[in-house]
Amino acid sequence: MKKRVYWVDVVKYICMMLVMYSHTDFDTHTAKGFYYYFYLFGFFFASGYVYKNKDSFDVFVVKKLKSLMIPWFTFGIFNIALGQVMSFGSHSSLVDELKYMFLQVRGLNDKMWFLAALFVAFIPFYFIIKRYEATKKDASATFILIGFSFALSLISRIYTQLMNPEFFPWKTNGLPWHLEYMFVAMFWLVMGYLFRQWEENYDKKIDVKVKVLSVCLYMALVVLPYVVDIDVTRGLTLYIYSYVAEFVAIFALIYVSKLIKPNKYLLYIGQNTLICFGIHGKTFSVMQKIMQKLAPDIYIWALSADWKAIVVGALFTVVLSIVLIVPIYIINRWFPFMLGKPMKAAKNNK
Repeated sequence: MKKRVYWVDVVKYICMMLVMYSHTDFDTHTAKGFYYYFYLFGFFFASGYVYKNKDSFDVFVVKKLKSLMIPWFTFGIFNIALGQVMSFGSHSSLVDELKYMFLQVRGLNDKMWFLAALFVAFIPFYFIIKRYEATKKDASATFILIGFSFALSLISRIYTQLMNPEFFPWKTNGLPWHLEYMFVAMFWLVMGYLFRQWEENYDKKIDVKVKVLSVCLYMALVVLPYVVDIDVTRGLTLYIYSYVAEFVAIFALIYVSKLIKPNKYLLYIGQNTLICFGIHGKTFSVMQKIMQKLAPDIYIWALSADWKAIVVGALFTVVLSIVLIVPIYIINRWFPFMLGKPMKAAKNNK
């Protein structure tokens, strides 16, 4: 049985809480500035860190189909079906929602997009890591691995910036099955995979002051665009700033996650982020509707200023995560097929 790495569960917990917060009405531009550079990449990094594969490609694909694509399908259909009968706003027709679910273009009924993007990213990742593991894993091989994956990631980002969205009938620059995002995700899978080899040096040789400095530096990078007249949304500045901010953010996230002493609640959410990702959307919609009905003054007050929205949104997200514990248990216990698991495995993991 695999031994869990608890700080990885903490990383996933932090990132999942931010994903859920980002989908509420209480998300603000100010708040997003503080978590934007790591809350999704943290998941890819964690997936790369725990990656240990000795299987042939066909066995590897079957395993990923079970662990990623079965949940993508079951939760995707679940959300579409529920949305057709319980929607607090307008929604597309059933045919359109199914069409775009299987097309998987970012922004078009892609509620489970992350699982699809992770599955797609794992394909090239498998081959380049297989190639890397066949080498001596010396400094030059590692440098080539980083350089190659970084170059592909940069090309993907340049494409996203330069591609005319009018070229495609769906009027976005997204490609089917998130192919434009594939190498961006793969790069952070690679970084997570390599960090497992460097972790001992990180723990023993990197001073606490440096780790604390990484947190302070990230905060400074977040604030910088507001203080200095600099546009970090386009051109060369975008790429330099983004990569620097992302690396510093992940470095700081690792430090904070290793610093936090996990409890049962935190670990339970961190170990079940897939279910949280699949069902939190409709859950928070119901909770927000209840809040609007029962506490309209608080709801309006929270949206009157950024700091109020952040405080109320943080509390709302914590309550949401606690509410999700019940369906997480139910799905693990009685509906493990939604996760691509057999019943016996689910019982042992409850």
